[in-house]
Parts: sequence; structure tokens; C-alpha cells
Amino acid sequence: MNFFDPFLSNSPMSRRDFIRRSGGCAALTSTSILATLLQLRMTGKVMAAPTLGPFKDYKALICVFLFGGNDSFQMLAPLGPPGDDAEHDEYVQKRGGLVPPATGGVSGGLAWPKNDPRQHLNLLPVTVKNGPNAGRTFGMIPSMPNLHSLYNSGNVAFVANTGTLVRPTTRADFNAGVDLPKGLFSHSDEVRNWQTSLPQSRGEVQGWAGRIADLLTDPVNPDSISLSIALDRLNIIQTGANVVPYVVNATNGAERLDSYPSTSNRFNRIRNASIDGIFPQDPNTMAGQYADLLQRTHAGAGRDSIEAAIAYDDATNNVNLTTQFPDTSIGRQAEQVARAIAAREALGHQRQIFFISRGDFDHHDGLVDFNGDTPSAGSHYGRIGEVDAAVMALQNALVEIENVPGELTNNVVTFSASDFSRTLNSNGNGSDHAWGGNHFVISGDANINSSVWGHYPESLLNATYNGVGNLDTDRGRLIPTTSVDEYAAELAMWFGVPNDSNLELVLPNIRNFYSGGGMPVGFLGTQATRPVQPARFRNSRRR
Repeated sequence: MNFFDPFLSNSPMSRRDFIRRSGGCAALTSTSILATLLQLRMTGKVMAAPTLGPFKDYKALICVFLFGGNDSFQMLAPLGPPGDDAEHDEYVQKRGGLVPPATGGVSGGLAWPKNDPRQHLNLLPVTVKNGPNAGRTFGMIPSMPNLHSLYNSGNVAFVANTGTLVRPTTRADFNAGVDLPKGLFSHSDEVRNWQTSLPQSRGEVQGWAGRIADLLTDPVNPDSISLSIALDRLNIIQTGANVVPYVVNATNGAERLDSYPSTSNRFNRIRNASIDGIFPQDPNTMAGQYADLLQRTHAGAGRDSIEAAIAYDDATNNVNLTTQFPDTSIGRQAEQVARAIAAREALGHQRQIFFISRGDFDHHDGLVDFNGDTPSAGSHYGRIGEVDAAVMALQNALVEIENVPGELTNNVVTFSASDFSRTLNSNGNGSDHAWGGNHFVISGDANINSSVWGHYPESLLNATYNGVGNLDTDRGRLIPTTSVDEYAAELAMWFGVPNDSNLELVLPNIRNFYSGGGMPVGFLGTQATRPVQPARFRNSRRR
């Protein structure tokens, strides 16, 4: 059955149908009203029928977006093989020296030490078992001890030098300005480029996770709140043609109208009658019959918002967790994700996509601020440490929630994203906007297996990988060697999107990078053979 725009059809969508298709909203706030109004479909388009599912298993994707541009070459730095300091020495040289020395003061560069008297500041070593960087040794920033532990247990992989690309790009292409992302090095543009994966357009308003949700919504979530749940903010990445994220508050979950629908006293009964008059439950009531079309549509949206909030709140409030989450913004967001995963059956979800975030990574200064001999909370060390604590609590909660070992930890993938990485060289007290960067992926999936995927340069000083160079556009702004399309395609395919026209709907540029024969990168499956010659730009039009 096709569902038509209520403005063009004589058969208006029922409240149940609306809530099924809607990302909904958690409350009648400005953000929530926008989320609902986006679902009104005033464009006259026929809603496309979903093509995937139903599925027999459960899976979830959790995007951890680090707004501002995470300095990811400080998060994951080269160490070099034991007894050979060449890679680390070149890293130190490129970053302008080590962080402030043990004697104190503000002098020093951006590189973390490999061997230093301050043991609590030394890089945490990780050895690569599989993939194109097998045998190499890297060091994680010391404020991520939890991810370091998860890496050593086989539950974390990194994807190196990843960023927005229209097609595979060389230094010559960059110098000639050929097929580059719009607004390269700009926060707003690169956030949009990451989330839409259509960096050749400033006009795209749909994200690749939203396009996945469009393909899955009907068969996977026939009568429920959107499978896309965002914490505290709307975003592009989860916004599709038919589905927008259901936005909930990190502290309180779904924000409901106070005491509604309680009838415990006369005041509440009068108040409830007023609300029901504004947002009638039955279109055949007098209020429903005599409201004009726009009023009826708005009233229906408001009613669906109220009912969605009640349904979400009832499902998640019945979840009891003993796992302790950090009392930070991202810690509270992670707790809400855990609650929604625990309530997946009550919400009717076989697939879920979450969006959580931490801002303030725009470290033009204060990148390595210290309070005595300890990095400050506002430094990169401190902020990435908050992320580390939050995602570890989330992993612990998954273990608590699952009925059998691996039921959730193997079927939930948490992955990082950010505007861009930052310059390898110092501006004096921080780093500036760059391009390709490193990202973490967390899961119990067997393919993760303690690896660094993608092309981490063999030398940050010369910015080369496997004879391909120079990747450095200037100041350590590296041209990505893995595209967001490849990164997102691997996640989408693991989630259930087949490598056919459906994948091309989700990622219109994907055939510039990947055709098939395995996974695009390899962190969630066998890696495909990468093309020897860069593909030429083919997908210039928006989907």
C-alpha cells in the first residue's frame, strides 16, 4: 500500500501510520516540533516503499561525532617497532616536539612521548595484528586506557587517514582543484560533507544513515518510533527522505507534558481536556471535524508527538541498569543509548541507529594545556578521555543487558566521526583545520581483531604510504586515502544493506571507490581488492 501526502489525498494517514513513518519528537519543544514538521511531507511526494528486511537478528550502529575536528594523530600516533624509534622520531619532529617537558612550562610541541619519566603521559602501545598495517606498532593517547584495553582484547579497530572525498584524489588533483569537497577545511561544510557523504554539493539535506533508515523503516519498525534516535540534537546524518531522528534528552529521555495523561485531580482533568481539544485523539470529534487542513495536520503531529513520548518513556523507564555512567554530557547520552537498546523489543526495533556527540574539539589553542603535571580537562587529552570513559560504560552496559555472551557486544558497532583531523604542525599552542584523520570502531565482531585499517602514512614527516605521496597538502593536512564512502559503506553493508543499487542509494559516490569482492575497508569483513588506478569522478548529480 502506498501512503500519499495528506494534503493531496482524500485518505489521510492515520495516527498509527504517521508515528510509524515519523522520526517523531520527544516533546513540544522547538527541536521536537521541527523534527515532527519535517515529517509532514508537504512536497506532494509519494513515500517510497522500503526494500530491505525484515531481519532475524538485531543490530545497532552508534555514531560518536566529535565536533570541532578531533586531533586524531594525537589520538593514535606512530611508535615504530621495538628498538626502532624512527617513526616516532619523525612524528615528534613533524608535531614540533614533545608535549611540555617534565620540568614544566609552556614550551614543547604536540607529540606525546614514547619513553618519559612521567609514566602517566606515555603513549599506550598497540600492535597491529591484521590488515594493511600488520606488524606496525602505534600508541594511543594515555587518556584512553579503556579503548586501549578493548583494543588488546580484540574489540577495537582504527581506520586511518579517512576523510571526505568525491573520488580518489592525488596531490596533483588537489593542486589543480579537481573534484574537491565543497568548503574543504570549513567546520560547517565538512560536518555536512561527512554526514551526507555527498561533498560535491552544499544543497544535500539527507544523510547516509537516514537513507539507510528509509530502506529499513517499514519492515523493521512497523508500528514504532523511528529506528534513528538522536541525543539532544537533530543532525543531517540520520535524516532521510521519509525518516528523521527521534530526538530525546540525554538527562530525561523523552520529554513529556507534565502530568499528562494523569487524571488524578480536577486540575489535571481540565488540563487534559484542553490538550485533547487542541490535539484531538479522534479526527471525528467536533474539534477534528471543524479544524482546517493545516490545523488538523499540525494537531495530528502534536498528538503523535505526545503519544510517541509516552511510548518511548514507558519503554526506557522500565530498564534497570547497574552500570555506572560518567556524569558528563556524553556519558549521559551513552546511558540513554543503553536504555534504548535494552528497550529494543518494547520499541519494536530490530535495527537501531544512534547519534551521540561531544563538542569543543576545535583546539586552535589549549591542545596540551597542563595543570601542573596533569593535562587540563579542557585539553584534547581531557576531552577525548571523556569519550573514552563514556563508550567504555556503554560497552559494560551491553554486557549487562545481553542474555547470552556476545548477543549485543557482537551486534553493536560504535564508530567515531569528526569534521576533520587537524594540522600535524603546531600553531604555537594548538593545531588548525586539516583533512584526513583516524577513527575508532568498537565491536565484538570477530573481524575487528586489534587492527589499524586503511592507509596510515609510513612517515608523517614525508606523508607517504606504500610509495604513494606526497599526501601532505601543507602543514600536515593529509589527503585522505580512505573515503567516508568506504567507511560508511562497510558499516551499511554490515547493517544489512546489500552491495547493489541499494548501496548506491545510500552512498551515491560509492562506485568511485569500491565495486565489490569483499568489504570496502576490511574492519568488518574480508577486505576487497583496492583499485590500482583512481576512478574518475562519475556521480556529479545529487541523488
